[in-house]
Amino acid sequence: MLGEIRQAAFIAPILSTMSLRDHKVSTRSRGSPWLRKCRNVMQLHVRIPFIDISIDWRHSLRTLETSKKSLFFRPLFSKSSFQLFPMPTFTVYKGQKDGIPRKSTTTKPDELTGDKVLMSVSASGICGTDLHFRTEDIVLGHEGVGVVQAIGPEVKHLKIGDRVGWGYETNSCGHCLECIQGFETFCPEREMYSSANLDQGSFATHAIWREAFLHLIPESMSDEAAAPLQCGGATTFTALNGVKPTDTVGIMGVGGLGHIPIQFASKMGCKVIVLSGTDSKKVQALKLGAHEFAATKGKDVNSIAVSHPINRLLVTTSA
Repeated sequence: MLGEIRQAAFIAPILSTMSLRDHKVSTRSRGSPWLRKCRNVMQLHVRIPFIDISIDWRHSLRTLETSKKSLFFRPLFSKSSFQLFPMPTFTVYKGQKDGIPRKSTTTKPDELTGDKVLMSVSASGICGTDLHFRTEDIVLGHEGVGVVQAIGPEVKHLKIGDRVGWGYETNSCGHCLECIQGFETFCPEREMYSSANLDQGSFATHAIWREAFLHLIPESMSDEAAAPLQCGGATTFTALNGVKPTDTVGIMGVGGLGHIPIQFASKMGCKVIVLSGTDSKKVQALKLGAHEFAATKGKDVNSIAVSHPINRLLVTTSA
């Protein structure tokens, strides 16, 4: 990689001659002799995947710095900036008719617009919905965790290097009544897995999503542990919205979904009663935080004995 190069003067005519071809940045000085003196630092060959360029005309001298994954141009346009990217192409895994995911590629536009964020995917959960769509020609996966690699001009909170996650919904209009009230999953213009953005998912090396639908992953949580929570965790947590510590929560099923709200409700201070077909998962349910366990197979609903009336019931069994 290049080191730090100082004393490189740049002005507008140079920027207009900047070109980007095959991960190469070429800047050629034209005009005055004092610019031609800096020609040795104006011809750059950079083999890195993404280039970020920021300009500030408040300074007459220029600092050019490079890092492992980005090349940053600083000093010289007061609070103005723009980004140039070679058109990113990354690996994805799509469903196909035989149900076996196949390797493919997705190519995105050169520039990150709005609050778009590019990330490298580090982990993905596998949801039951992925199994439903494994025969469809779409990129699979929607329980993703990754690291921010580049950001668009309207990104306000995330920064390069942040570890983030995303789930089933990746966009909404932001101005309808549902969005304003915090129920964007009911937005008429919502964008969700399997119905929008079919060219990317969490079964991939990279993805590009809006900052508004990304969230930071706690440092104490591993990528592998965080990924399944992006859909299964979010779904069951939403179902517990509004419960009180004095409530008794019933959870039917101790599978891929059920084992999560047992922990949520227990830690919320609720009394948790688990209902399952047999006693085979009783030890697991109690270990996860359940206070009671009732086997239901072969029993009439009125014959299932529990110690307290159930205030909220979460059915997490298969349909």
